[in-house]
This record gives sequence, C-alpha cells and structure tokens, in this order.
Amino acid sequence: MIQRAGRSSPEQLVRIQTLIEGLLDHDQLESLVDSALTFLKSELDYPLLWIAQYDANQSELIGLSGGLPQADSTAFSQRYPVLPGDLFDQALLTRNPIEVMNLQEEGRVGKWQKLAQRFDIQGAILYPIQYRKECVGILLLGSVHWGRNPRTEESTLLSLLTHSLGAAFNRLSQEAIEPVSTPAQPLAHLINQMSVLTDWDERVNVILKSTQQAIDPTFTGLYWLDLEENNCTLKVTYQPGQGSRLGRARPIKAQVQIAEIEPFCQALSAGQMISVSESQGTVNAKVPLRLMQQTKSRSFLCAPIMGNGHLMGFLSAEGKEPRVWQEQEKNFIQASAQLMGLSAFNPVGDNPIPASSQTQSLMGQFTQLMVESTDWPRTIKKVSEHLCRHLHTQRLLLLSQDEQTGGFRIEYQYHSPKLRPLSESLHPLSDVDRRMLERNIGAISISDLEEDLRFLAWRESLIKQGLRSLLLCRTVANSSTPQTILVLGNHRTRTWKPKEIEFLQEFAQTLGTFEQKQRDYILQQSQLKQYDLAHNGLQTLLKIEDPTQLITSGIELITHIFDGPLAAGILWIPGHTQGKIVSCHATSPEFTIADDEMIQLDQDPLFTELLHSPDQLSNPSESIIKITAKNIAPETRIWLNGPGVTQVLVIPLRSPDSPTPLGAIVLGTSENFRYKTTELQLVQTLVQQLGSRYRYLRETNLLQRQWMSLESLTWYKNRLLETNLSQLSDLQSPPASSQDESIEIQRDSHQAAIASLNTLFKTEDWQLSLAQDSIPLASILRRCMELIEPLVQSRQLWTQIHNLTSNTTLTGTSNKLELVLYELLVGACHRSKPGDRIDIWCRLINAKWVELSITDQGQLHPKFIQDFQSAKTRDLLLPSLLDKGPGRHLNACQSIIELLGGRMEIAQLEDGRILSRLTLPQQMKGNRSN
Repeated sequence: MIQRAGRSSPEQLVRIQTLIEGLLDHDQLESLVDSALTFLKSELDYPLLWIAQYDANQSELIGLSGGLPQADSTAFSQRYPVLPGDLFDQALLTRNPIEVMNLQEEGRVGKWQKLAQRFDIQGAILYPIQYRKECVGILLLGSVHWGRNPRTEESTLLSLLTHSLGAAFNRLSQEAIEPVSTPAQPLAHLINQMSVLTDWDERVNVILKSTQQAIDPTFTGLYWLDLEENNCTLKVTYQPGQGSRLGRARPIKAQVQIAEIEPFCQALSAGQMISVSESQGTVNAKVPLRLMQQTKSRSFLCAPIMGNGHLMGFLSAEGKEPRVWQEQEKNFIQASAQLMGLSAFNPVGDNPIPASSQTQSLMGQFTQLMVESTDWPRTIKKVSEHLCRHLHTQRLLLLSQDEQTGGFRIEYQYHSPKLRPLSESLHPLSDVDRRMLERNIGAISISDLEEDLRFLAWRESLIKQGLRSLLLCRTVANSSTPQTILVLGNHRTRTWKPKEIEFLQEFAQTLGTFEQKQRDYILQQSQLKQYDLAHNGLQTLLKIEDPTQLITSGIELITHIFDGPLAAGILWIPGHTQGKIVSCHATSPEFTIADDEMIQLDQDPLFTELLHSPDQLSNPSESIIKITAKNIAPETRIWLNGPGVTQVLVIPLRSPDSPTPLGAIVLGTSENFRYKTTELQLVQTLVQQLGSRYRYLRETNLLQRQWMSLESLTWYKNRLLETNLSQLSDLQSPPASSQDESIEIQRDSHQAAIASLNTLFKTEDWQLSLAQDSIPLASILRRCMELIEPLVQSRQLWTQIHNLTSNTTLTGTSNKLELVLYELLVGACHRSKPGDRIDIWCRLINAKWVELSITDQGQLHPKFIQDFQSAKTRDLLLPSLLDKGPGRHLNACQSIIELLGGRMEIAQLEDGRILSRLTLPQQMKGNRSN
C-alpha cells in the first residue's frame, strides 16, 4: 500500500478538489462510485477496492462497485450481512478505520476471507463512510502484502474521500429535500484555494479563515510544537473581521511547556481529536487546561497536524462560551488539519532548523573514536556515556537477536551510576512488531510504555526493571532482520524530539557499521583460533597408530575446539550389525550417554538411515543427519538417553575416496549451544580427516596382520618340512638293533612324518591352524630336547631343565609351541661357544599362566635386541635385522605366540647372558589367525 511516487502536493490538491466537486455534481450513485474508484486507482496502489452502502434497517452492506484483477463484478454487487462483533460492525459502530494484517486469516469478515484467499489479498483497511455521526457505508481496500499500513498522506486522502462520499450518499438519499450546505462544499472551496497557493503563510491564512467561517468559534488558532525549546506556542490566530493580515488585529498569546500538556500531546500523536466543552467538564487529563486558561476559552476543539509521522502542531477552534461541538464541525477541522499536514513542511515564519554545532561535533567525535579504536569495549563505553549525557537518558542497550529462539540478548548496556544493570533477556517480538521493526529503518519512539501498544512482548520485563519510555533503532538499515537494536531508555515518560530521533538513527547506523566490523573481526579471530587448534590437533592425530585411540583423541579435539555439550565416537566393522561407543565426552550428567551399550545398527533408525543413504561424497554437508530430541526413536534412546540434548548431529566416519562408513561421530546440542554454519563446516573437515586416517590405519593393520600371518605360515611350513625330512633321512640309516624292531620303528616314524605333512598341506594352505590339544609341558620339552640333541652334541654344549613339574599341562596347539621352542633353542645353540651352558627354566606364575625361559652365554648384537623389542612399531621401510635370517624367523615365532595368547621376549641380562622368555596361558587360544 504505497502511494504512487512523483506527485507534487499542489497537483494532489487539484485532483482532490476535482473529485469533491465531481461528487457534489453527480446525480447517479453508480457514476459517483465510479469516480471515487477511478481516483483511488490513480492515487493508491490497492489491488482490492470495494465500496458498499450500509442498510441500517436490514443490517446489510449493499455492494455498489469495486475492482480486483481476475475477479468478476458479481463479488462486488452482492449483499453482505453485518453480524454483531464482526469487523464491519466494529468499523460502523466506532466510526474509525480498522486495519487487518492478513485478511486470509481473519474469520470476522464473512465471505471476504474466502475471496481474499482466492485472490491472494493479505493486508486490508476497512474505512467507514460517514455523514455527521452516522455511518452510511464502508470502503474496503486490500493489498497483496502482509499488514502494510497506510502512510499519513494516504490516511488524509482516504479521510477526505470518505467524508465526501458520506455527504454525497446522504444528498442522493434525500432527493426530495432541498440540498443544504454540507461540510463538503466549504471543504471543496478550501481545497480549490490551496491548490493555487504555494506560500505557507497564505495557506495558513486560507485554512484558518475557512475554518472560522465553517465552524464560527470565537477564534481559530494554529499551535506549533518547538521540541528544541520543549514548548507549545500559539503561532497564528484568526478572528471574525480580522482581515487578511495574520494575527495582527487582536493578537492572542499562549505558550506552555510540553511537559505540562504531555497526555494531550500523546493523544494527538496517536491521531485523536480533542473536544472540550465546559458543560461536559474538564477533568480529563488529556484536556490542555493551561492553554485554555491563557486564551480564556471555555470550549475547545482541535485536530493534530502530522508530518513524517510526527506531531508538528494542531489546529484549534476555541470559544469564550460553553459549546457542544457537532460532528460535522469535528469532521471539518479534522480535514483542514490533515490538509495542512499534507502540504506543510516548515512552521510559520521558520526555516528548517539546522543541526546544532554541538550535535554535529559530538557525532564527529563519536565517529573518530570508533575509527581510531584499539580497545572496542572501552570505546563503546565512552561513546555510550557521552550519548546518554547528551540526550539525557539513563540507559543504553545493545540487543542482539538469537537466531534459534528469536529472543533478544543484552550484548552491551550502559546505565547511570546509581542504577543497576538490566538482568533479563527480552522475549521474541510478535509478528506485528517484528515486521514493523524490519520495515522501519528509522528510530521508533515510545513515550509511555504503559500506554503504547507496541512491543508488548517487552513491556512487562522493561517496566518491572524501571523503564517507562524508549527510543530504539536498528543498527543495520539494509538487513531484512532486526539483528542488533540500539535502545535508549528513560525511567520516566518522555516525548522524544524529532532531532533526538534523527540523531539516534544516524548514530545507530554509524555504530552498526563499526559494530559489524568489530563483530566480523571477533568472529574472524575466533575462527582463526579454531582453525589453528584444528591444524595443530590434526598434526598430533596423524602421529597416532592405534585406530581406537585415534577416534578417542579426535573426540577430545572436537570438544576442546567447540566445547559442545556432547561428542561421541562410534565404530563398527563393515558387514557387522553391532557398533560400539569407543569415546564419549559430556559437559554435564544431563548429556551423558550409555557408552556400555552395544548399538544394534540394523535396528537403530539413526544408523539405518546412515548406512543405507546414497553416496553423498559429492556434497558432504548432505551426509549430516540432524534430528531433534522429540524425533529420537526409542531404539536410539536406549543409548542416547541424555535429557539435556535438544538436537543430534550424526556425521559418518569415512574417507573422501570411499563411501563405506566405518563409524560415526555423534554431536549433541542444547538450549544454550548451537553449532554455527562455519563451525559445522570445520567439524566436517575434522571428521573427514579422522575418517581418512582411521581407514588408513585399519587397512594398514589388516595388511600387516595378513603379512605376518603369511610370514608365520611360511616359517612354520619350512621348519616342519625341515624336521620331517630330517626324520625321514635318519630312517634310511637304522641303528644296529634287531631287524624286525628296526623295521617296525622305521614304519611308525615314516607314517608319523607323512601324516604330519598331509595335515600341513590340507589344513594350513593360507592360514595357520590352531587346533587345540592337551599335553604335559614335560612332553613338549622332551621332544624339543630330542630335536636339538644332534646340534648340542656337535657343539659340545651343556643343557639342563630347571623346576619342571610333571603335572603342568598346557592346552593349545602343541606342535606350534614345540617348533617355537625348537627355534629359540637352535638360536641359543648357534650363539654359544663349545662348553657353554644352555638352561631352560620353568616357572608356574599362577593357576593360569606359566613362564618358560631359556638362557645362554652367547653373543647377540644389541641392534638385534632393539629391533626385536620395537617390532610392532618399527618403520617397515627402514632396513632391520628382522628382515632376514634368524631375525625373520624369530619375528614369525613372536607372531605365533601372540596368536596363542602369549608373549615372547628376548633381552640381555646384567651378567651378559641372553634371555629368551615365553609367557604362556595354560589355556591357549585355539582360533584361526586373521
């Protein structure tokens, strides 16, 4: 509902004059209504226009005509019943316009609700067409925009039009009676005179003279508000027989402070007319008694003169005797005041008052302080102190809107030394107030919080904390949302001056520019700090070799950077149906989760969606699953049971080149914590790096296990073939004993060797078989001693077994253990010199563990011992003594012992002997290696 641009005030007055004269000349109702609609279409941008006549006897609105694109004319010529309490009824009863924010949602307009929905009409105004105190019709105007209120100039035009239409309706309905002079006739004459005048003084003279002639009071006056001096002055008067010179014949003087008539000024600012008659009493607080005393008036009628939305002054008709003001008199003076406001820009005899040098200097100082600021909190405090002192206010607030809740936080506040700071955040605004704030780029003044209906959501909180009047303005004018609001507050009611309003608007936008830069700088520094923490943390994570520890450290890093209420790492093996929580960090018990629960991946909707979602590698942000607390499934609540969590974010743990997730990072938010968009992007980057590193470690560990498994298998096969071939070779040279006994022994040994080889080839093709059997430890040691006996004899060594008990039994793969012991004894024999001792020590640690130690007096290179002890963490690309010869064999033996659940060590004792030690469980593992 925006008035068409490019029209000057004199041109507008000419068109109004032409319209009113036309309305007076029309003899037919149809042509009269068509003229009014044509005028409205040319002057205002309202898609919906409808004029209806009110039939009081039938309580109906009779549609006369209207206009709406894509609508047929039948909708505008129907009869619409006026029901008690509906908006048409209210407009007719109160004789005041009613604004409707959204006609589509308003149920008190009858059929017009469905018509609005059909033709996409939202904001609307119901303007009563009245003649004297009687409403004779309705003018309905509608817009496609929500809640677009008419400006002052539009309201003036509509008021003039509806009053003229009312007079015309009354004239046509009483054709049998001789036409009488109506307010529309002198008003049309007044408009005709003003259309040819450009001088302000001449226009004032015409308006005062016409008002005096139409109403005939003792005198007519123009009062003007001087907000710089804070007073109200009677500038010009017109009295009967005065002549053309303004205020010269019988001057009447009157002047009061605005504070003395503040309720009166507030009523006028709200667009109300004030009428006073001594016979009616003058006890109302809105009555300007001080003015009436100075002008010695006993009756008083006035209408406000508005300019740019502010009260500039008022037009009055005053009498020396009591008088009851008639409705047509009120209508005329109201129309005259509106005409004056429509064409008035400067008060009588005044030029626009320039901003004071003090104000300009102060604004320059503020700007310079903000430009040169190196300490923003100190600067804003200094600026706030000077601003409050300059505008005589007690409080300054900077409010920031929360994106999630819509409420307003107090980001900064300044107050007089004797006052306490405000402690409460402010509630979200209503839709009406929010839209008003979004549309209004200027400052908004509220003189009295208790009387004003704006910002009702804040009223109770602010009044409770002592505030009574506000002056507020957005700091970013070109934003579609309020964002940051600058508020000045007083602890008493106050009428804000236009220059104060303009100054605050200029200051707020200047402050907003620098405050936005400061906010951007703080945000940038915060982001840089987060990026530095993330970069340094990733460098540390890349050094971790254990996959589970990697995820645990990653969760700690995310928590350290963002300090979120909940972060957890969940891992699983692809193809398996269960996941495990390996790490969890919660800031308080209300965010903790059941980390001892196994997660059923195929039953939990959270992970079902994650595992079955399409590949999102092209757009990783789409792979984040977000779910609010109320939508968390019961299956998920089994483990995600923290009552403080308001939203859950699930990010899959995978590398950029593989769509298969190996786990997930779960983040929780709360009422007081939300991840910003930039923070989520950084989290995604971290999780992506974690996923890449985790997959690399899992794949590397898998390949290393497979390699060691093949190394162990190769060693075992070679050693088993070697021992069996040695036995077969020994069978070819039987000992000197009876022939039958020798043949029997040879046959048994030959069959045992063949059976061992068959088992090797059938069951251990690619993996070691760990089939279990139970055998006394003494038997294992005896067979090992038999195998190395030839080597012991040839090297002239001494061997002895210590602390062996006959009842120690081991359950496991005995042939693997035999070969490992054999490998250790062979190495000890080769290291030893002739005559050295090799001792085998047996020790029962407890009921579950046994220790076998071999000591020899040979020499072993220190680097070999070092390489063997660091075999699990060594760099595979660097040369090592474990890559060939005995070192490679012993490395394979160590892998086999670990498969059995034990531990193998090689070290040098303090006395120089070499120690080879096996720590074994009596119940060894029996599964196959992976």
